[in-house]
Amino acid sequence: MKPYTIEMSRKRNDKPGYLVPLEDTELGFPIRRVFTISGLKEGGKRGYHGHRETTTQCIVCLNGSVEVESGGQTWVLASDMIGLVIPPDNYIVMDLAPNTILMVLCSTLFAEDVRFETNTS
Repeated sequence: MKPYTIEMSRKRNDKPGYLVPLEDTELGFPIRRVFTISGLKEGGKRGYHGHRETTTQCIVCLNGSVEVESGGQTWVLASDMIGLVIPPDNYIVMDLAPNTILMVLCSTLFAEDVRFETNTS
């Protein structure tokens, strides 16, 4: 399966600001792990790996922007209302702009044996 985007909607109530809810029913997978990526300098790239069979991930850009290459496509994420779902067996490279903060929701707990690395040179 190839990566795909999901759209979330902002909710506004009588309080200042917005709420952007995201539930596992919208994702199509249970959320077992959440982590953030931040603090990369200009030209900061992450990824260079994929998950063989078990981990599906959803990447949400909370601040800044990121260019994501996966499944033969490229996406630019710059909104907390778009999630990029990366199914298993998709190699990924992320090029983060300075001051970008990403949130990644995963279908499994971390397990080193589900990752594969490729030559990054």
